[in-house]
Amino acid sequence: MASEREVASKFLGEYRKLYLKEYGRKAKFNIFAERWGAMDMIESVGIDRAYQILAYYFLCDVSGHPLPQLWRTFDRIDDMMVAIDRDREHRESVRQATKMRMAELDES
Repeated sequence: MASEREVASKFLGEYRKLYLKEYGRKAKFNIFAERWGAMDMIESVGIDRAYQILAYYFLCDVSGHPLPQLWRTFDRIDDMMVAIDRDREHRESVRQATKMRMAELDES
């Protein structure tokens, strides 16, 4: 099993890939300092959710996508992602209920 540092380093490697894809240049940061933020995020939400949050972070309209901002806001991003999923499920159930009501009215 990989240590916390190795997991955090791999996570920061994914950040580098996304940054390179978004901006066409390498991200410049101190991996030793930023590893602490990554370890905290991974400890708080889990590794799988951390990767999901990171991917969503790069979909957001944030200038430069700085790591310190990610460390400060990942919990709010996570809450927002949960709310979006919950809303999507609610809307789908309302659509299905409406479709059933419309079918009942058409039969009448």
